[in-house]
Amino acid sequence: MKKFALVMMVVVALITGFLSYDWYRKTHVSEEERVTFVYSWADEKGQVNFTDRAPPAGAKIISKIETLKPLEEPIIRQITEGVPRFFQRTTTGFASMSPPSVEGLKDTFSGSKEQEGPARSISSPKRQNKPLSRSRKS
Repeated sequence: MKKFALVMMVVVALITGFLSYDWYRKTHVSEEERVTFVYSWADEKGQVNFTDRAPPAGAKIISKIETLKPLEEPIIRQITEGVPRFFQRTTTGFASMSPPSVEGLKDTFSGSKEQEGPARSISSPKRQNKPLSRSRKS
């Protein structure tokens, strides 16, 4: 039991360390690393294109805008937002279910609705309630 607890503690520590590293790496990015350019340029046919890479040689550059790349979303954020959506998706099916009606239960035990006659009954053998006797031999 102690070995299992130790293994679980190590696993939890590793997962926590990975999630912390991932969060730090994705949220602490300097602006210099995030700077990118968006180019709008026209090709030989006059079609306007928008890219984050420099246009090919011979293209007419319309504009070059400096902007920041969006930050990647840390895994922990994806988990914390995804788990409630998962449970909401799985529990909404149960909320829309209604209990069976009495008529539906009668139809189930009596057969089809078109069948005439008395409903079939389900019986179980009668139990005999006898007191339990215990004898001890010493």
